[in-house]
Amino acid sequence: MGQIDLTKPVGWVCPAHINSEDAPGPHTILIKFRIPREWARELEIAGIRNLGRPDLASQEAYHRAEAEKWGRKAEVGGVVASGTQVFGEDGIRGAHLSTLPTELFKAGLRLCQPDLARATKGKGQDHVLILPFSQIESGEEVSNLPPKVERVMESLFRATWRWGHIWANPPEEKKSWRITHTVNVSGMGDRTALQKDLLFARGLWSLRLIT
Repeated sequence: MGQIDLTKPVGWVCPAHINSEDAPGPHTILIKFRIPREWARELEIAGIRNLGRPDLASQEAYHRAEAEKWGRKAEVGGVVASGTQVFGEDGIRGAHLSTLPTELFKAGLRLCQPDLARATKGKGQDHVLILPFSQIESGEEVSNLPPKVERVMESLFRATWRWGHIWANPPEEKKSWRITHTVNVSGMGDRTALQKDLLFARGLWSLRLIT
């Protein structure tokens, strides 16, 4: 995979795709932060529900079926998934998410009930904080969160992340054909890579180099 060109403005389209139609925008964005066990414990004490570890076999079977339905590869970079990786198999490094909440709010997406889950793979930061931003009609907006939860969220959005992958998932029949994009980030606090703002860009996603 070639290097991502960060010199182009948000919304720039290469000449080969100048007449292409934009992909349909998502109804929901799931932002998934990998966090340490201690942070997860504090969030659980503060009232955030812990869903535990998902059934990996059932999850992979569902993704394989969805990938087949939409004519997509079920395995991408060793991961079983039905979605498309927006920034390719390598993903992005050095991402900041600090502008995302404002962008999502302007796009009509609101924070719904956060959840915790155990990561299915990996060590160290073995829990995931899931923040769903959704259109009002497809989720219940959260008006007040405990101060501890708000402080943790602020730290996560201000952090630099070593690895990031954005998945554009296909419409789901069981969710009235709604589209979900998933943002997975891990490796909190890494500053070895060039730092970039991750931008929603109306669901097309983009990166902006931080200078």
